[in-house]
Formats: sequence, C-alpha cells, structure tokens
Amino acid sequence: MTPNKSPDTSLIDLAVKMRKQAETRKVVLAWGLLNISVAGMIYTEMTGKLLSTYYNISCFPLWYIEFALAALFSLNALFDFWRYFTYTAAPTSLVSSPSQQIMGWLRKAGGE
Repeated sequence: MTPNKSPDTSLIDLAVKMRKQAETRKVVLAWGLLNISVAGMIYTEMTGKLLSTYYNISCFPLWYIEFALAALFSLNALFDFWRYFTYTAAPTSLVSSPSQQIMGWLRKAGGE
C-alpha cells in the first residue's frame, strides 16, 4: 500500500526535479564547452606542430596520439551538447491534466 500524495507535495517534488534538471543542464553545457575547447587546443597544436618544435620531439606517432585525443574530446563534446539540447528542447517534467492533453490535441487538430 502506498500513501496518497497531496497536491502540495507533488508540486514540491516537481519543483525540486525541475531545479535538478536546470543544474544538470548547466553542468552538461560547461563540460561540452570545456571538451570543445580542449579539442580546439589539441587541433591547434596538431596543425602548428608547436610541441614538436618547442621541445624538439621528432616522434611521428605523436600526431596520431594527438589526433586520437582531439577526436575523443570532439566526440565527448558532441555527446554533451546532444544531452544539453535534449534537456533543453524536451523537458520531461511538464505534467498536464487529461483535460489539458485533450485541449492540446484539439488545438493540433484545428491547425493552430
């Protein structure tokens, strides 16, 4: 047997859930920006060969290691931005009553 939730409790739970989602969006966006920045710095190093000229490193596989790291950070940034946009574009915490859902369906059917 589960206890009945009062409307106030469900609204509080909804507000807490929405706040957590907002914080998650900020964190995911920050990680995405950090990953794209690191990938850009690695790409700049790859094209300018700054590490090999400054430290006099003539190891040819270094380019492949840098390429793998740049690809990894780019894919990670792409995944983070995808998560950010899914959190932003489709919030899952919107609760509507059955009458509101019916009105939404009628509005869509009416062409608005």
